[in-house]
Amino acid sequence: MKDYELAYLISPDVSGEELTALAQKINDFIIEEGGNLDKKEEPAKKKLAYSIKKKNEAFFGVFNFKLEPAKITGLEKKLKSENRILRYLLIAKKITVARPARIFAPPKKTAKEEPAPSLVKEHKKVELKELDKEIEQILKE
Repeated sequence: MKDYELAYLISPDVSGEELTALAQKINDFIIEEGGNLDKKEEPAKKKLAYSIKKKNEAFFGVFNFKLEPAKITGLEKKLKSENRILRYLLIAKKITVARPARIFAPPKKTAKEEPAPSLVKEHKKVELKELDKEIEQILKE
């Protein structure tokens, strides 16, 4: 089973009772496909940055759950069939294992090692008189 996150937008036209019923219906979609619900964020009304299906506000909710990857297509079909869901985003969450922080120190030099040659060449300063002489020699040739 993989970890997934489902974020969804519900039309602002639904009433409070319909909203909770629709959120429960999405929850049931996940359970019907054999998923295990980890975390549920109740839908809250949000102002949208741009209109979606001629709506400027929507109810935004999130589900975190575990599901077999083969059953994702069935869940997406059920979500698409519900016309009160304006838009949804279903992502697979990447599990990262926490590692202890490392402090990177420069490698220690041993007596046998020679210092690494510098990548930037050092330039010696040239006097203007010397530069003029070289230019004149070049021009004479």
